[in-house]
Amino acid sequence: MVYAQSSPTKNRVYYVYDLMNHQAIYTTSSVASLLGYTSTEISELEESDLAKLIHPDDLGSVSEHYQKFYALHYGEVIALKYRMRRRDGSWCWLLSQETLLMSWEIENPSQVLGVIEDVTQSLKLIDRLS
Repeated sequence: MVYAQSSPTKNRVYYVYDLMNHQAIYTTSSVASLLGYTSTEISELEESDLAKLIHPDDLGSVSEHYQKFYALHYGEVIALKYRMRRRDGSWCWLLSQETLLMSWEIENPSQVLGVIEDVTQSLKLIDRLS
């Protein structure tokens, strides 16, 4: 895993996910600011452990979103809003957006570029204004 030395914003995580090995091969170090975990702790989580951090009501849509990685085409962007548990036990809303970074063949995506942004405060503000 490669870690960035700094990130452009503390509310976003940029990453490259390898579809063949089913793991992130690059991530910015801001995972800690989103969920309170270090990048190392997140990368060492088993898939089943990571699923426990996702809100039960969102688990199905997150799973469906992940499956879409395997059908991405160049220029296509997919997005999903969902909740994850922070290390302190609170829930935060995340917006995940991904696009195809590399493909070994036209119909065989191999790496996805993604950005995950904490949109909790934005959603709270919108809720207050409604």
